[in-house]
Amino acid sequence: MDQEGILQTLRRVCAPESPGLEAGLGGEMFVALAVGQLKPLVQALLDEHGIRHLSTITALNCEGGVAVLYHFWHHGGLTLRVHCPRGNFVLPSLLDLIPGADWYEREVHDLFGVEFAGHDHLDPLLLPDDWDEPPPLLREEEAT
Repeated sequence: MDQEGILQTLRRVCAPESPGLEAGLGGEMFVALAVGQLKPLVQALLDEHGIRHLSTITALNCEGGVAVLYHFWHHGGLTLRVHCPRGNFVLPSLLDLIPGADWYEREVHDLFGVEFAGHDHLDPLLLPDDWDEPPPLLREEEAT
């Protein structure tokens, strides 16, 4: 993975805000983004670096909301982290850029209640069609 090139792309696309960068074991990169930076950055990673392998999308409860993690692989790991504050669990869908995001977005929607704007069929993937409880992996105090 061309880390220096990716860092330049991150800084350019995310300007004027600087993304939060962390290095992991084996050169893995972790990037904290604002919601509005996600889709333009993913588009740039596709266009400029050929990063197309979205391994999965995961989520976890964190203080004040849910963190959604986009795990990419291209000769090394790259994870994009976006925080969704409580009461505003909405992110742009990546389905039009990466068709394989479909099931991952549906899973995060089922289990954490995150809406993916632009994803027209967030039908239940893991939960029964008649599920009327709060999302099962969302902490009780986070459920709205």
